Amino acid sequence: MRHIATILTGLALVLAGTALADEPAGTPWFDMENCTMCKPLAEKPELMHHMTWEHYKVSNGIVSVTTVDSEYMDKFRECNQTMGAVAAKLRAGEKLPLCNMCMAYGELVHKGAKLEQVETRRGMLSLMTSDNPELVAEIHAWADRTNQEMAKMMTGMEHQAMED
Repeated sequence: MRHIATILTGLALVLAGTALADEPAGTPWFDMENCTMCKPLAEKPELMHHMTWEHYKVSNGIVSVTTVDSEYMDKFRECNQTMGAVAAKLRAGEKLPLCNMCMAYGELVHKGAKLEQVETRRGMLSLMTSDNPELVAEIHAWADRTNQEMAKMMTGMEHQAMED
């Protein structure tokens, strides 16, 4: 089974050598509608309401935890298969639009962050680590930003659900 971290690892390898310039003012961290890697999640809003993707700082990087309600694991697997197809296109050299979060993740790996993943029954654990203190600080900053932006996105989805 392919998980989000596995897909992001493939994306990171594709992006190796692609530097992320300073983010232009007003551009979103996540671009669920236009990022080819994130779009499969946007197409399954019911899945996003039944999964979490959290990042926790550790001394040498982060631990990312993805959990999915058991009844949504099939949708999670479908989503990851679609993301895997996107990753294959990127690896083949196809130029596809990506959001700032996906680009920044790839840049961390390009700079030498190490990735490890462990599959679980209800999702996965992923570690991004480094022995370089400056890179650890960048990994922590990525996690902080991603957690903040995820909280905003989920709050927006909750408000939208209340309006519907």
